[in-house]
Amino acid sequence: QLHYWMLPLLILQLESKYVKPGEPLAITCEISGYSVSDSSYTTDWIRHPTGKAMEWIGDSSGNLKDSLKHKFSISKDVDRSTVTLQAQSLQTEDTAVYHCAVVVCHCDGAFDYWGKGTTVTVSSAPQLAPSVPFVVSQCSSSPDGFVTLGCVTSGFFPESLKFSWTDDSGKTVSDAFQYPAVKAQGADKYTAVSHMRVKPENGKTTTLTCGVEHLAGKQSQSITVQGQ
Repeated sequence: QLHYWMLPLLILQLESKYVKPGEPLAITCEISGYSVSDSSYTTDWIRHPTGKAMEWIGDSSGNLKDSLKHKFSISKDVDRSTVTLQAQSLQTEDTAVYHCAVVVCHCDGAFDYWGKGTTVTVSSAPQLAPSVPFVVSQCSSSPDGFVTLGCVTSGFFPESLKFSWTDDSGKTVSDAFQYPAVKAQGADKYTAVSHMRVKPENGKTTTLTCGVEHLAGKQSQSITVQGQ
């Protein structure tokens, strides 16, 4: 029986990119934990259009899917430990989440490590910044002492947007949930919602800030809650 030691790898990708039809694009994947020159590994690019199957594009060894060779190329920078996907003349049908994935060469063809993916939007519609978030709180705490907060932003394009919550000290609050953005009917605009639960100390106030980050801009809004 063969045993393979899996090294801890970290794959970093930008969250989103926006290009107009016909424009070129470059997405870089930064990898730590191994050298991109190591032949024991390959770094592949896979894309996943909404509602469709995943599609393999190619790898850092120079292999590319035949039907995509006219559009994509892949290069690597050993010094920077990056693998970059270059694309030419993208069209709206190329809108997808583009994943960087690492294969440890043990012959089973599986992708062992995945990046979170870069959401690429190809559209002629203009980028629109999100509105200042509207933050709401339930009127009183639940029996367990927790208060639920909600945060809404709207009017943005493209779809990709990230919420963050911070407390009085600026520390990021991890116990938050973000719902998928919803497209407005008949318009290239989106609305998104996030919520979280917090337990303020008895008799004390806590200020929470909801922030939104988008390709077209950042916004934030704060709310103060009272502990019961």
